[in-house]
Amino acid sequence: MGGQRWCALAGPAFVVLYILGFIVCAGFMPAPPPSMSAEDLAAMYRDDSVMIRVGCALMMIAVGLLIPWLSLISAQMERIAGCSKAVVNTQLAAGTAVNVFLMLPV
Repeated sequence: MGGQRWCALAGPAFVVLYILGFIVCAGFMPAPPPSMSAEDLAAMYRDDSVMIRVGCALMMIAVGLLIPWLSLISAQMERIAGCSKAVVNTQLAAGTAVNVFLMLPV
């Protein structure tokens, strides 16, 4: 399988790993109700600390998969006739910003 195919598979792998980490492992969805007391919220995070850490680790790995996928999109955009280099660079810069944005909360 060529390098571009691996990069293309990184996009769906990102989605699967991020959802697995965010919802299944860390349990961040649904959010705790606003009526939950501070003690109950602290107990929830204390009791599930291992799974929250596993979920956050999966999300960090998933975000790393965005880099090859977004690079592939930029490479394919360069092949489009009439597509300006500025547009390609803007897409790559925006993809990098998304990567940083998704990594910061974790």
